[in-house]
Amino acid sequence: MLLAAGLALAVFAFLLLPVVVAVTGARRGEDGAFDMSAQAAVWAGLLGVRLRRRDPSWELVPTLAGRAVGPGMRLGQPEVQAGAAGIPAAEAPAAPDDGGRGPRIAAAGLRERLRSQSPLARPALRLVRSLPGAFRLRRMRLDGVVGLADPEATGRLFGLVHALAPAAPERVALSLTPDFTHPCLHGRAEVRLHLRLARLLYMAARFGLATGRIRAAARLRSWLAARRAGRKGNR
Repeated sequence: MLLAAGLALAVFAFLLLPVVVAVTGARRGEDGAFDMSAQAAVWAGLLGVRLRRRDPSWELVPTLAGRAVGPGMRLGQPEVQAGAAGIPAAEAPAAPDDGGRGPRIAAAGLRERLRSQSPLARPALRLVRSLPGAFRLRRMRLDGVVGLADPEATGRLFGLVHALAPAAPERVALSLTPDFTHPCLHGRAEVRLHLRLARLLYMAARFGLATGRIRAAARLRSWLAARRAGRKGNR
């Protein structure tokens, strides 16, 4: 009984508590490598995973309360390319000649597919419009040095930044420094979002019900049309 109650409480908290999504990118110095990490953690950031770039591959690390725990797992190890180190490259088979009809057939198939899916365009568009409501911006921070090839263009850019900075939300922090001597771009960018799973599931369920209703109505119309055609044929 206690185990079932605990599991139900965990699922309830999983749906109600936000999923913390954080993306960080940094480049230290003009000749420094670009570092990037992305983290997603459930239960308001308690338990999650972090994907970090470790040249020449990526590393997946489990996290607990935002801190890395345990060994990471390497992803995307460099592969030996064909033709390197004495390995002969396989020759690609030649494409059959269809007299140029391939693109026309593909275009016709795409038009027919779009025509058959056109009733689903409205619920799909409503889903896309409502998706930003499942996310909430918690923090956005930009720190760095920016310089364009033209010093005058750099001045115009930072004039625009300073003009728009007072209108930025409180959760957005900008700390940019202009460089009028030469083109450059280095610094750090961080974005932290909260994803509300309950709202996202509600949007998905609403989309599924709408598409199911549309498909059921289409099948009913097809069945009625076939039945009427059969009656006319029997006469």
